[in-house]
Amino acid sequence: MAQKLVIIDTDAGIDDAQAIMMSLAAPGLQILGITCCFGNTDVDNVCQNVLRVLSVCERTQIPVFRGAAVPLVGATKAFSHHFGTDGLGDVLEGRDPQWKEKLQREHAVNAMIRLVADNPKQEFFEELINEDTPAGRFMKKITSKCWGYSKEAMLNKRDVYFGPGFVSYDAYAVAACIDSSVVTESIVCAVRVELQGALCRGMMALDPSNRLKKNHCVSVMKTCDLTKFSQLLVASLRQPCSK
Repeated sequence: MAQKLVIIDTDAGIDDAQAIMMSLAAPGLQILGITCCFGNTDVDNVCQNVLRVLSVCERTQIPVFRGAAVPLVGATKAFSHHFGTDGLGDVLEGRDPQWKEKLQREHAVNAMIRLVADNPKQEFFEELINEDTPAGRFMKKITSKCWGYSKEAMLNKRDVYFGPGFVSYDAYAVAACIDSSVVTESIVCAVRVELQGALCRGMMALDPSNRLKKNHCVSVMKTCDLTKFSQLLVASLRQPCSK
């Protein structure tokens, strides 16, 4: 079976790191490059976080491109530090002082255009387990710190232990890319990122009634096969990694 060609566009927080590790462990994916933009943290932190994940997983040959550092529209707002000041929980030591030298000089947007143009007739995809492996220990380190930023959840531990549980948004997207049978229920509709709404800004709004009359639609996952998802997540923790 031919490999799926993948460009990963990320704002590398903790769930992004999990998704990248899952994609690296999938034999059916070929990652052409990883493009970085601000989001969970500033774009320089995002670039360093991606390089750190690739280093741990011994896949530093994958090119990394720096992208947008500020919003395309609207004013820049302060980061909420939901995943710590560095986007990965502030738990990693020994940051690489030469990290900028490891980035590609090409801008992320130009890289995406070029990579798609160089590979015509392709479909491109943009986006609590104790494994005693280097990858597992790395995953545990960056995810365990999340509890420090979940004070509200810890006030009611019933929600922590008996609530809906673990949600790794970007990892679900990668799992669906690796194996479409992971998705057990979905809807197909047009979507739009809302930039001028009264109730939301920057949120992807669904259009199930086709009021937007858009030609292009997306498939939105509603439920998934958690057993298959768990297997992919475990596989990401068993891949060869540096200690």
